[in-house]
Amino acid sequence: MDASVVGIGQLITQRKRLGVPAHQREYSWTRDVVQEFSRDLLAAATLNEAYFIGMIVLLGPVDSSWSILDGQQRLVTASLIYSSIARWLEDAGKPDDAKQLRDDYLQVRQLGGATGPRLQLSDEITGVYRGLVLGQGARPARVATISDVEAGSAEAKIREASEVIDFAVREWIEAKSEERVDRAYALSAFIEKAVTVVALDVRDEASAYVIFETLNDRGMALTVWDLVRNHLLKECRPVDAELVSGLWKGIVLGVRERDADDFLKVFWTSMHGRVQRGSLFDKIRSLYSGGDAALKLASELSASAQLYAAVTRTDDDFWTAFPSTVQDSVAILDALNNRQLRPVVIAALRRFDRGEILKLLELFIDLLVRYQVVGKRRTGAIEIGAARLAKKITTGEVASVAECRTELNGLWVSDDEFMIDVAKYYDSNHRRVLYLASAVTERNRLIPAHALRSGAALVSEGFESNASGSGGLSIRSERVRTSDLLETDRDLLLRVSDVDLVELVRRNCSLAQQIWRG
Repeated sequence: MDASVVGIGQLITQRKRLGVPAHQREYSWTRDVVQEFSRDLLAAATLNEAYFIGMIVLLGPVDSSWSILDGQQRLVTASLIYSSIARWLEDAGKPDDAKQLRDDYLQVRQLGGATGPRLQLSDEITGVYRGLVLGQGARPARVATISDVEAGSAEAKIREASEVIDFAVREWIEAKSEERVDRAYALSAFIEKAVTVVALDVRDEASAYVIFETLNDRGMALTVWDLVRNHLLKECRPVDAELVSGLWKGIVLGVRERDADDFLKVFWTSMHGRVQRGSLFDKIRSLYSGGDAALKLASELSASAQLYAAVTRTDDDFWTAFPSTVQDSVAILDALNNRQLRPVVIAALRRFDRGEILKLLELFIDLLVRYQVVGKRRTGAIEIGAARLAKKITTGEVASVAECRTELNGLWVSDDEFMIDVAKYYDSNHRRVLYLASAVTERNRLIPAHALRSGAALVSEGFESNASGSGGLSIRSERVRTSDLLETDRDLLLRVSDVDLVELVRRNCSLAQQIWRG
């Protein structure tokens, strides 16, 4: 393997074509990360000081293209900065300079072929990335106005990154109006030579795995996700390599970067019991060692990724085979913050029938409201109990919701305790407060509705009627006291977590839907 220190622009130009392997995760940098990266880079450019951004690991070349084993996020973000400079130059009446910049850093033409991006990304975002860096089409639209782009998806993130960078680059270039064009040229040159990386060329992915393992042993920041991916590629037999890569690509699509390390922890906990994040990779590596085990791990991760996607997305196609009330319960659990219970839900989805799943979700809504949301008791106890229960479901020791209730009996909050907790409950999470307010109901009407329409005292506590008269609500205060919203009828309060919210929405009034969707 060979290593060299080089400017990231020089690296892009020298290698000509760089591709992301199918098993790699998508572009995942959030708005905050992109803002921080841009801010630091532009601050260094202002001072004309070198800016080091870490190591980039490359494999190849194969057919004149290098595979990016580590460094995709930084390379893509750097290319988006170049594309923003090119767009600024076009707006400033410098189309020839904009074209030269794209030719040098963003696009490449093969003899006898078409021009394409120097960075080859996944099929999911190739189209939008191509449009952004090659200047094809209009300036990138704001993500919030694009209804067909899923929030949190790689496409949404790369569009958002481009928007953030466009603003930052334009602001930096125009900070000195009389030097604007020269500053655009200077920024391009700075990224080429002064934004530096260690470019590490490896012979094969196994060599890269050794590097990642060494870094991890030395305490450097590598995610469990990356370590597991490289472990799979190292352990799998050559005959299984294509299958394992395909399974990993499906895992990436299923998890969709919501929280990759959380998925791995949920996967392990749902099958093997509680684990600390710091020891998770060691446990996976120990249990899944060798070719057969690597294929088994890839298969199990693939199946679990589908369930994880369903548990974290109520609109997932997985739920179409279930009654609509199941999706509604999943949405409520998400609003109540069900992270500790995810391993149990996934374990149950593998072994329980659909009727039992609905009962389990209702049990968990009740548990979370009483113990965690209103009671504000220690969440660690739920995590410990849930991990133990998930393992017992997987091994078959627990086979029904009734047995689940028995296992969690130590976490149950009595009616008397719950009433005391409700009386003093405050919450800054408006979504949870509105759920609780809407869930306390009589059979044919929403309890808070009449009070919200007529009670000036409630307006001062944090709610006001929509001026349009549509019955919608808006939040005014930082914190809302639930007991000010709810009638103090003991029987109704005790049923706060037993009410089917969506049935309430269907049965009662549009105000309930406004509260829930709100």
